[in-house]
Amino acid sequence: VTAVVASDSAANLNTNLANATTGLDALTLTVNGTTASASDLIALDAKTSVVVGATAITTITGNAADIKTVLESTGINKAANVNITITENTPATLAELIAINNATTGILTLNAESISADYSGNVADVKAAFNGITTHTGKIEITGGTVNVADINTVAGATSGEVTATVTPGAASILNVLTTNATDAITITVTAEAGAAATQASHLVALNTHTNKAIT
Repeated sequence: VTAVVASDSAANLNTNLANATTGLDALTLTVNGTTASASDLIALDAKTSVVVGATAITTITGNAADIKTVLESTGINKAANVNITITENTPATLAELIAINNATTGILTLNAESISADYSGNVADVKAAFNGITTHTGKIEITGGTVNVADINTVAGATSGEVTATVTPGAASILNVLTTNATDAITITVTAEAGAAATQASHLVALNTHTNKAIT
């Protein structure tokens, strides 16, 4: 069947086109309204060989796996700045958060399970996953070797939970710009100040407030 279907919400289109299939039907579908579930958009994509028009949608909701599928689909035309709200009871994986954040410039809102989940990955992946997020409360471990101060501060800004990382060794005066706190597990190695300047005791005292680990 080839037809242009009257625009409607994703949920209504999905219900009303129960018998449509992508292998047989070339239906031009336009989704209206401002919010659509990822599961409905995935289902619509499976009902037609024509790209689904969903650029009017400002917020897509659903579990992270379905949202990732929608954002990566070439069969669904989305707004570049569509907002994302992760729902349901499953925490998003780091890979899913990366894919979602990379696919839209809109606001990403986590579900409670993702907010409290613990994550681990290299600094590039963690930064990409938590870009724009400041509500996380779980632990984040940065793996893969030493990390510069700026990157650790970026990750610390995404979560109120414990950050575990090894900062690139440096002078106390340089490392003292860390924004982590005494609940974070930052491995700190202090090196000599530039120009053979003395290391200030006040800098070492301040560094001690940025980690729960012994400073070397």
